[in-house]
Amino acid sequence: MYGTPWCPDCRRAKQFFGDQRVLYDWINADDNPDSMEYVEQVNGGKRIIPTIVFEDGSVLVDPTTADLAEKLGIRPKATCQYFEVIIIGFGPAGLTATIYAVREGFDTLFIERSRASGQTGVTERLYNYSGFPDGVGGIHFCSTCDDPLDKDSEVVVKGGNSGIEDSLS
Repeated sequence: MYGTPWCPDCRRAKQFFGDQRVLYDWINADDNPDSMEYVEQVNGGKRIIPTIVFEDGSVLVDPTTADLAEKLGIRPKATCQYFEVIIIGFGPAGLTATIYAVREGFDTLFIERSRASGQTGVTERLYNYSGFPDGVGGIHFCSTCDDPLDKDSEVVVKGGNSGIEDSLS
């Protein structure tokens, strides 16, 4: 990602990548004249940032959050109009509720601002969790839950403070 620290669109893109736990290289165009030359080359002589180059060689210039979500394959809206269970937030309680709702066969939607592991994924250790008498690391726990949730529930990741209605429309 080519950008500058003072650019609000660059900060927004960095925040979105951070929320989604996407690794990226940050190239400060203010500190590196060669990088600004590249930005101008890619943008027909214009200095438009952020300019984001992906591993597949594609480039997004000053993308919206929706553009970034689409590029990363993140669904910002639900595909169904009706759900029996809607869970907002994917901390330990939301994760548990989602697992049990999916196991019981409910049409389940969970909404999370950041990547699907939410607060659970950044929690160092979960204690008093069924099946883990000595506790379990949040990242480890989320990795054991990913497969069944991906197959049997719908995940909507919101890249900001949008209302619930936006997720369901």
